[in-house]
Amino acid sequence: MITFLLGIIAYLIGAIPFSYVLVKLFYKLDITQLGSGNAGALNSYEVTGNRLIGLFVMILDLLKGYSIIFFYFLFPDITNLLVMSFWVVMGHNFSIFIKFKGGRGLATAAGVMIAINPFFLILWLLMWVTGYYVIKKNVHVANSIATVGAVIMAFSSPEAIFKNFDYNNIGNYTELKFLLIAIAIIILNKHIKPLKELFIKNG
Repeated sequence: MITFLLGIIAYLIGAIPFSYVLVKLFYKLDITQLGSGNAGALNSYEVTGNRLIGLFVMILDLLKGYSIIFFYFLFPDITNLLVMSFWVVMGHNFSIFIKFKGGRGLATAAGVMIAINPFFLILWLLMWVTGYYVIKKNVHVANSIATVGAVIMAFSSPEAIFKNFDYNNIGNYTELKFLLIAIAIIILNKHIKPLKELFIKNG
């Protein structure tokens, strides 16, 4: 029962649409109807032209993901952590407060990874740099490559490395790797549309 309730709490935390609220508050604009329609940090910046808004949204979205660790301290069970990690990203991507629209989950997932084991995030960043500067200078391509590549590298990396970054003493690295797959699927789902548009544009 507690795991179910924590999942609902995580979803509602993730569903807080900071980008929508801030852009509406300061610019009287509906971010879900402008730009990419994505309720996230990048579109917040692109719609408003204000880098501080984009940065602030990114930090707030990241903190949503990081917040799950406090509930884990209260209810220290790996199942609770896995469920909350999954649903906080789902909440961000499909927010009940803005008709199940949302962001692409990158900042919120980053917050989850920082809370659980920063090595996951390091792998993602390494793959992002590779994808952007080596394969194609496009954010959506780099995001997708990094998301898939991070999963592959996580399963290929020695467990000892994860232990070095496990500052919250969570352990259970195999379970966490499968969580990474679940989150990757959520993120990739939100990149299908922009990637299709990119491929159609380039013929």
